[in-house]
Amino acid sequence: MYENGNRNGQNDGPVSNVRGLTARRIIVIAVALFACSALKFGVNTFLTSIGMEPVLPKIQRYHRNRTAKQTEIIKTENTAIPAAPDPEAVNRLREKCYDENCGLTCVEGVCTVERIYPGTDIQKKTFYTAAGKPERMDYCLKKDRYGICAGGGTAYYRPDGRITSLMKCIAYDTKGICLRAGNMINYIYDEKGNIALKKVCSDLECRRTEYLAYAYDELGNATVKAVPCSNFKNGKCESFGKGDILTYDAAGRKTSVRKCEEFNPDLSCAEYSVSAGQNWKYDEKGNKTYFDSCTEVNAKTGICTALEYDIAYTYGSGSEPESAVYCVKYDGNGDCTGKENYTYSYEYDDKGNISNKTEYLIQRSTGTAGDVKKLNYVQLYDTAYDRRGHKTHVRKDMCGMPGGNKKCIYEETFFDENDRNLRSTLCSEVSDIGECRKGMFTLTLYDDNGILTDTGR
Repeated sequence: MYENGNRNGQNDGPVSNVRGLTARRIIVIAVALFACSALKFGVNTFLTSIGMEPVLPKIQRYHRNRTAKQTEIIKTENTAIPAAPDPEAVNRLREKCYDENCGLTCVEGVCTVERIYPGTDIQKKTFYTAAGKPERMDYCLKKDRYGICAGGGTAYYRPDGRITSLMKCIAYDTKGICLRAGNMINYIYDEKGNIALKKVCSDLECRRTEYLAYAYDELGNATVKAVPCSNFKNGKCESFGKGDILTYDAAGRKTSVRKCEEFNPDLSCAEYSVSAGQNWKYDEKGNKTYFDSCTEVNAKTGICTALEYDIAYTYGSGSEPESAVYCVKYDGNGDCTGKENYTYSYEYDDKGNISNKTEYLIQRSTGTAGDVKKLNYVQLYDTAYDRRGHKTHVRKDMCGMPGGNKKCIYEETFFDENDRNLRSTLCSEVSDIGECRKGMFTLTLYDDNGILTDTGR
């Protein structure tokens, strides 16, 4: 028999207790349904569906790029299913990704292009919108001896494809997760769409900030690049540090570089350095015909008044010089008194690209009567190309240098798909088996827009 008519031997109690228990059960069930819905559809979506304001307008989530061994924080929103990539945009990306060192993948409206650069540790992965605009770029600039990325970052882009920010990372774990963030850079544009300022934060909290200023000519050529802003107030620079100032011809070719000691508010130069400058000249075909390096410059006008050396090139029917005359000594009037004569020879591959170039220093004269020396200084250039004719690698071996050094040293440069330098090495001491014992190298990386993204050594 059941005591008091209750199977558990307990009294059911008054009717009010039954109602209270039922209400509590209803509340528990409702909370459970709320949690399940939030997990399934996302907190923001669920709150919106029941008429409440989202409490997390943007969710931070981590993505790991296994290829570049790079992890970064991406700001994402709960949105509709992405549109399929525009076929024309996909074709443009396919045109960029044309060789065996590049891979194109399009999944769920997002296309990615992954590219490696043989001969370097550099690799990058760029994500594109359905319209084919870059949205994010992960990259690795260099690796340690275990193959782990030891310097890289992530660039973010505006809807129009212009870079808006860059987060650098300087330490990773074995899975490629960023352990130590480096600088955070934000890009500020002028009304013409040119980068006007870079805001460089020492870390993600921006505890120390530096502004770098840029200026452009009427054709959009950068005349001032990354000059420190020494006094930033009310959204603009009131004074600047030292930096380079450049000029260009009508075709956008660089014609001069000067060191500026003091800038005007409009980033024109108020006072030039008196000891440094370079100049270039070109013919009507765009061939470089002249270059000089200044040792004295007028502080007010920037005009070069004395030279360290200059080079005059001569051309035949092709686009490469056949010979050059270096002037390395001048008299008090600036007239050349010491010359070096060079000649060049070329070898071509089956596609007409220069595969080898040889530079000969054949004669040197000091200006003194009878003081003419026949020399045997040779520079050998070995050049490689991809299947579209873009340079991928150049090595220059310099043997029997003037001054008695009979050993070869070399310079080596690797290029990206747009013929821009990626890695440059100057080896000043080579072993008997050709290994570099002493030297220095520089690393540079550019994005789709030709923006210099990162550098390293």
